[in-house]
Amino acid sequence: LLNISLIYYDLKNYRKSIELAKQSNKLAILFSDTATLIKSNNIICDNYSELKLMAKANEYIQQSLTLMNSLSDKGLIISTLQSLKKIKIFIGDYKTALFLTDSLISLEKQMALDEYENNIGFFKVELDLVAKEQEINKLNTQNELKQKENDIKDAQLKVKKNQQFALFGGLILVIIFAGFMYNRFKVTQRQNIIIEEQKHLVENQKHIIEEKHKEHDSNL
Repeated sequence: LLNISLIYYDLKNYRKSIELAKQSNKLAILFSDTATLIKSNNIICDNYSELKLMAKANEYIQQSLTLMNSLSDKGLIISTLQSLKKIKIFIGDYKTALFLTDSLISLEKQMALDEYENNIGFFKVELDLVAKEQEINKLNTQNELKQKENDIKDAQLKVKKNQQFALFGGLILVIIFAGFMYNRFKVTQRQNIIIEEQKHLVENQKHIIEEKHKEHDSNL
């Protein structure tokens, strides 16, 4: 309602603007919304000022001034003082209007300073978040590098173990083959000995036979 009321105020349809602002005023009272009540009072005051109904305008601005004591919203305070300044200028109270102008300048400067400090605080929080995010990313990168190093070490260890298994396997095969060749050599050696023994046995038998033939021939 207040936004629509402001539209009618800009269109210089002051009475329609007042009507809508008063409806907003009633709702604000119903829901104990002090901030909205001050805003609607200020809009009604500005409309009555444009209609040159200063008594009505002053009635609503005084309500805002009373309610303003319970709030610390500088924006509402500035809006209320601007509406009051219009009334003072219209009735010719320029001394008060000048005082209000100085007060408004101070408030606006303070409001700008507060906004600047809030922005500084916001940027500081943003920088802290960025720094923390960078730190987290750094830790993640370090963890990833460490994991890769561990993976490389594990792979190297597996290769070394496989090489050792292959070496041991080769040695076992060599030992088995050497044993097989040794046994074969021993068998061959025994066979050669047996053959030599048989050969000597045959020669001895042949020699005996020859001697017997000689004796037989001499007896004849």
